[in-house]
Amino acid sequence: MKKRKIFSGRGVTSIISQGLRIVGDVRVEDELIVNGEIVGDVVSMDRIVVGVAGVVAGSLLGGELIVNGRVDARVIIVLGKLTIGPHARISGKVFANVVDASHGASLDGNLCLGRSDELPTLAPDSGAEQRAECLRKMVASLDSGCRVDAAALVGDAPGTPPPQAPPERRVMAW
Repeated sequence: MKKRKIFSGRGVTSIISQGLRIVGDVRVEDELIVNGEIVGDVVSMDRIVVGVAGVVAGSLLGGELIVNGRVDARVIIVLGKLTIGPHARISGKVFANVVDASHGASLDGNLCLGRSDELPTLAPDSGAEQRAECLRKMVASLDSGCRVDAAALVGDAPGTPPPQAPPERRVMAW
């Protein structure tokens, strides 16, 4: 059975190996495997895998996200499925359509599950730069205390998102 990709790319996998630390934003067209450390925003057209030794300190946007390590983010946007492994530690505001969490996983923050009005809608052929801009707008929207308006994020509608009270913070562990 062929794997269904959220976004078609060239099929190239980029790997950040254990012991490697990148300070700065990372944008890839295809799958990204993180076994090292990234301090900055991560945007992938396909799947992001954070291994057991992997650490990401920055916002993420991907078609699919598998976390077995640690992610400390302001915003995590998963347009497809988020898989949280048994050793995963995630903190931040998470937007995902589907979540699969293993026993022992931890999420400290907010989880917005399958809320299409808050998830950005991007064309499958949109480039990494457009996705990065979408992520920057979402982070700025949350920093200003506003409700996230997906249409405004991707330029489908003019205007600023309306203000909303900050959501209650919860810690979830499986």
